[in-house]
Formats: sequence, structure tokens, C-alpha cells
Amino acid sequence: MIRSLAVLSLLSAISFPAALPQDPHARPESAHERLRKLAGDWSVVTTFVLPGGAPREFQGTAHARTILGGRFLQLDESGTEFGQPSEKQKTFGFNTATKKWESVWMYTGSTAVMHLDGSASADGKTIAGDASYAGADGEPQKFTWELVLSDADHFSTKLITVAPGEGRAATFTAVYTRAPKK
Repeated sequence: MIRSLAVLSLLSAISFPAALPQDPHARPESAHERLRKLAGDWSVVTTFVLPGGAPREFQGTAHARTILGGRFLQLDESGTEFGQPSEKQKTFGFNTATKKWESVWMYTGSTAVMHLDGSASADGKTIAGDASYAGADGEPQKFTWELVLSDADHFSTKLITVAPGEGRAATFTAVYTRAPKK
């Protein structure tokens, strides 16, 4: 019994040290401050365009909040698209180890998770890169994306499908305007 307690005590010390060393890249930095400024409530106008087709516009709202000590921004959206209720969740972050922006997007129109990564422009106002999710038979569905930080009260996201051999196929542009304080 005493031997069992000693072994458990040793395993606990090995498995659960009192203070885990912190990765030096785990601390938020100035890039994260840009995300923190987006916290709050927003109105959203999303425009969907197919090449050669008329744009379709959808209205919605969003609430953005920082999570995990200011390391990420979580954006929860709701509205109506194509006559159906729609919910979206977009999480944005800056990976200080790779110096890349990363994002994960999900919505009620799919069970897939879209992964995005990109780089910021020299002025830091535009973040752009590639995105994809696994489609039927695991086939990657590819996109390009951008996040444009216009000013304290406006930003936008753009998601563009990449059609093999055809270039761009469809574009979703969401324009966010800060809601008046209540």
C-alpha cells in the first residue's frame, strides 16, 4: 500500500508538474492588439457573387470577443442566407512562432471546418492567404481569403473559391460595421 502511494506520488509529480514551462511564443504581442480592438457588436452585410451572376446580399449581426487571454478573437455571427437561418463562428489568431495569421471558420451550412492561414500586408491592415476544408472523399476544397481592418468601426472578410482551371468561381464578402453602443 505504501509502495503504491509512493508510485502514485511520483507519477503525479512527473505528469503534473507544479509549473509548466511556458513557450516563449505563447505571449500575446502587438499583432494580437489588432484583434482585441475588434471586440464588440457588429452589423454584417454579406454579398455573394458568382461570375456572371447578380450579387445576392444578406443581413446579419455578429458579436466578437477575445478569448484565451487575448490570444484569439472569436466572432459569432447569425443572420439569414439564401432564405435559411445561418450561424457562423470564425476564430482568428496570430501564431507568434510562425509569424502567420491563422483562422478557423465553421457555419451551419456544413459540418466541415475550414482552416485558413496568411500573412499581413506591410501596413498590417490586410491579412490574406489560403484556406481549405476536406470535401467529399477527402478532396480539399480550396479558397483564398482576406481580412481587411479598415478602421476602428469597420472591417471585412472575403472568401473566394478557387475553381481548377477556371480561376475564381464564387466570392463571399462580409462587411462589418460596429453597432452603436447601447
